[in-house]
Amino acid sequence: MNKQSAIARKSLPEEIDSFIKAELQSSPTPEESISDEQQAARVQLRLWKGKLNQIDSVLNKRKVKVSRHTWLLEAIEEKLERECVD
Repeated sequence: MNKQSAIARKSLPEEIDSFIKAELQSSPTPEESISDEQQAARVQLRLWKGKLNQIDSVLNKRKVKVSRHTWLLEAIEEKLERECVD
């Protein structure tokens, strides 16, 4: 008895199948299509608990809530704007 798998791929017309294969081969990888400025990188940050408590205290007083992550990104941007003369 020859049962077909429930997840077996349905065959496509030959021209569609070959078009998809060609596009997949010629498409840039995500790393190639995104510039360094657009790629996210993970960074480990160590802070004293007292500093985190200060940050959290400031965040809790805000009318519009933002995450600690967003607040740190804003702080980095502000510092870069002050110190970069580009």
